[in-house]
Amino acid sequence: MTIDKVIEAGKSIVKPDLPWYSEFGVVSWSIIICSAVLGILFCIWSCKTEKKVSDCFCIEDSNWRENWSILFICLSIVTIVFNILSSASKETDIYDAKVESWRQTVAKPFIESLPKEKKEIVYIKIDPELSEKVEGFSFWGTGYTTSSEVARTPLVISYKDQGIRTKTNWYETYMELTNDKKPYIEYQRVTKDLGHDIKAGDYNTKIYLPESYEFQEIK
Repeated sequence: MTIDKVIEAGKSIVKPDLPWYSEFGVVSWSIIICSAVLGILFCIWSCKTEKKVSDCFCIEDSNWRENWSILFICLSIVTIVFNILSSASKETDIYDAKVESWRQTVAKPFIESLPKEKKEIVYIKIDPELSEKVEGFSFWGTGYTTSSEVARTPLVISYKDQGIRTKTNWYETYMELTNDKKPYIEYQRVTKDLGHDIKAGDYNTKIYLPESYEFQEIK
């Protein structure tokens, strides 16, 4: 699959437009209708039984009927609002599930299928003060599409890539080269934003060093 097809597949994911009543079930409709009917009946009852006695300027107490009328009508309204909000929440859940499926079944395999580029490292040091909150180029946070048991190291590195590029981040390091080989960086480069928070950049970066290499801290 080409990068343009990956992007198009991501763009085809849209938030569903469910009817406002989509989450209204039998129970919800029963509560709404019964509450509304009872509220109206109590309201009518209250109006019919309310009598004004002009000679003593008093009114027959019908507040309890009015209170019940208000209670049932409010219950009906609250049930309607709750179900409308549930419908909106379901739209978001469906959309998020589709996006996650696209990330895992389309974007991730595409990135992992890209050729691995190798560049010679000309400078490397540990940065012990580097925050663990440094963001990568992707939805996966650090730029790695898979989890690994290899501990990541806070590094400042410079390497040859159409000139000299310098980057600071947490990287997986592998000390498995023979001493006569030069350190290098390996990564898979995404040249365009794929969408849904997956940005263009270098993914699955690995640093390869000689077995006897000793890190130095930046001072």
